[in-house]
Amino acid sequence: MKAIFGIDLGTTTTVVSRYNIGGSPEAVTLWNGESFIHSAIYFDSSNPDEPSLFGDAVRDLVGGNQEGAFSQYKRDIGTDRYYAAHGKKYTPCDLTRTMLERLLKHLISEGDDVSSLTITVPANFSDKARTQTIQAAFDAGFPEPIQVIDEPTAAGLYYVHTAPVPLGGKYLVYDFGGGTLDVSVLEVNGRKVDVIMSHGVSELGGMDLDKIVYELIQNEFFKLKGERFTVDDAGFSVTQAEKVKEQLSELPSKTINIYSLKHGKVNINISRAQFTEAARQIFDKSFDCVENVLKLAFLDKSEINGVFMAGGTSNIPELEHRLEKFFGFAPVRKNPSRAIALGAAVYSAYTILIDSPERLGGEQRARLGDMTLVEACPYFLGTTAQTNDGYEFNSILIRKGMPRPASITESYYVLEDNQESIRCDVTQHSRDTSDVSDPDLTRIFDQYLQLPLGRKAGDEIRVTFSYDRNGVFKGVFLDVESGVTTEFEGNL
Repeated sequence: MKAIFGIDLGTTTTVVSRYNIGGSPEAVTLWNGESFIHSAIYFDSSNPDEPSLFGDAVRDLVGGNQEGAFSQYKRDIGTDRYYAAHGKKYTPCDLTRTMLERLLKHLISEGDDVSSLTITVPANFSDKARTQTIQAAFDAGFPEPIQVIDEPTAAGLYYVHTAPVPLGGKYLVYDFGGGTLDVSVLEVNGRKVDVIMSHGVSELGGMDLDKIVYELIQNEFFKLKGERFTVDDAGFSVTQAEKVKEQLSELPSKTINIYSLKHGKVNINISRAQFTEAARQIFDKSFDCVENVLKLAFLDKSEINGVFMAGGTSNIPELEHRLEKFFGFAPVRKNPSRAIALGAAVYSAYTILIDSPERLGGEQRARLGDMTLVEACPYFLGTTAQTNDGYEFNSILIRKGMPRPASITESYYVLEDNQESIRCDVTQHSRDTSDVSDPDLTRIFDQYLQLPLGRKAGDEIRVTFSYDRNGVFKGVFLDVESGVTTEFEGNL
C-alpha cells in the first residue's frame, strides 16, 4: 500500500509523519536518527549547486555567519528576497525545494512509495507563499496530489483524531512555533471540524525569544567584563542561546559557560524568571492575538470549551500558565512539537477518503469514520471600485473566516460611455477595510481589462473570486457584453 505523509516544514525544525495502516499518525525517523531535523541547509563553495549538509551542524554554521549556510527561509517564501553565497543566488522557494528533495530521498531510501502529501503552512500565509510551497514540493519530485493545510488546523485535527472520547464544542488552538504564531477557533462535533476563524502574526516565534535569551547573556557578560563578547571571540551565538531557552523550560535557572579568548572562562547564570520578564512583550503580543481571534469570531472566552497547544514554543511554562489564567482551565499540551505534522498526515488521509476512498485500507477508513473538515478563508479579498462621483474604495468579496472552499460573484458596472479599460485588481488584507490607501492593503494582482469599442455606462463587469481547498485564490473578471475575461490564479 502506498504511504500517506504530512510534513511540518517549520521555520526552525521540520517533522515528517505518516498515516499508518492502522489508521494512526506517527512521526517518521529521519536520517539523523531523530523525529525532527533543523530546517537548515549548507552549500559548500566547491559545489554551490548541491547542498552538502542539513540540520543541526548547519544551524551552528548559520550562527557563525558561515557563507552558504541558510535557515529561517520559510519566513521569506512568497517574497522577492533571495540569499547569496559563492556567486549564486538562492530564493526561499529554492531552499524549500532543496529541503523537500532531501526528505523525499530519505523516504524513498526507507522503501516508502509516497501516495499523498500535505505540507503545513501558517494560517496567514499569503496566496503567493501557498502556491510556491506547493510548487516547491512538486519540483522536489513529490507526486500529486500535493496539498497544504493551515498549521493550527492540522494541530486541531491531531487532537480531535487522538481524543480518547469524542469532542464537542468550541476549541481554541494556540500554535506558537519557531517562526510564526497562529491562533484558531474550531467548532468540533465528534469527527466533524469547522474552522470558525484564524488569526496570526507572521513574524513572531521562538526565534525571537532566542534573541532575547542571547541579549540576557550578553548583558550579564557585560556586567562582569565591561564589554560584550563576539561570536568570533567566544563562539557563542543566537543558535546556542536557543538551546538555553529550551533548557529554561525544564529548569528554574541555567549556568552558561562562555569560553572567551580574551577573558577566559566566564560563568553566567540566567533564571527562568529573568527570561519570562524579558520576554513579556512577546508573550503579551501572543495573547493580543488570542483576544483578536475571539473578537473576529464574535465569541467570548467563556464560550471556549478547551484549548490545544502546538508548536515548540508552547513548551514554555509561562505560556501554559497564562492560558490557564485567561480561560480559567488548564490547556491541553500533547506532543506540541509533533502535533502539526501528525495532523497533516491525518489530513492527507482525509483528502484520499474524499477523493479516492478505495485507496485506503479498512482500518484507515474506520479510524477516519465520518470525518469532515471545513477550513476558513485566511484573508479579506476585494477589488478597487469607484462610486459614480469618483470616490475609490476597497470592495470586499471574500471575507476572512468564510468557509473554504468559497466562491463569490459580484457585479460592477462601466462608469461612462466609450470607456476604454477597467482596472482588475485583487486586494488582500487581514482586516476589514474599505480604505484603498491603507498601508497594509496589498494587491496580489493588478491589471487592466481592455474594453471593446462602444462601451456604455452601466454595462456589467462580473467578478468572481474563489478559494480552493488549499487556500489558493482564483479571480475572474468578465466583460459580460463581449465575453472578454482576465484571470488570475495563484501567484508564482
